[in-house]
Amino acid sequence: MARSLNDYSQLYLQLLPNGAAWSRNATDAIANMFTGLSEELVRIDARSEELILESLPSQSVELIDNHEQEWDLPGCCADTAETIDERHNVLANKLRGIENQSRQTFIDSAAQLGHTITVTEYAPGDVIPGHSYIPPADACFFIQINAAVGKVIPRHIGDEFGGAFNSWNKQQLECALQEIVLSHMTLIFSYS
Repeated sequence: MARSLNDYSQLYLQLLPNGAAWSRNATDAIANMFTGLSEELVRIDARSEELILESLPSQSVELIDNHEQEWDLPGCCADTAETIDERHNVLANKLRGIENQSRQTFIDSAAQLGHTITVTEYAPGDVIPGHSYIPPADACFFIQINAAVGKVIPRHIGDEFGGAFNSWNKQQLECALQEIVLSHMTLIFSYS
């Protein structure tokens, strides 16, 4: 809680040595000088409280750019948020995704993008179907995201060399889920 101008003035006066030369009367010149010095301390005190609020990403205005840079926002696949409220929401979603790696987190993130998915988690010793190159001991580090294919975009004669033969236009879904998964986990996407 910030101190008032009067509080700081009184603190200054209490620091004076005892004696007749050092008057503690509020109308004296020395008290007026301390009142002037106290104005700056009140301003610094108020700014320090504002800085504490700015350290919270959900309430930050002046330092929101710093918070976004710290959390690598806007991400490679996120839409650009324009208003402060939108930027707070994007930042809050990023923080929620990092702290919670439950199935529901992935399902909710996909639902925000308009996709319905299911999540398959594996335990150590499980064999991951279709991925025989993954040792069963490492299966616990893989999460399978199951989604509907939706509209298939086929490759045509004359398309750029090196492209996929078919695509499902799921890049935004894959990118968004890759951004929230922990670094030691690997996502496998299965479309049916």
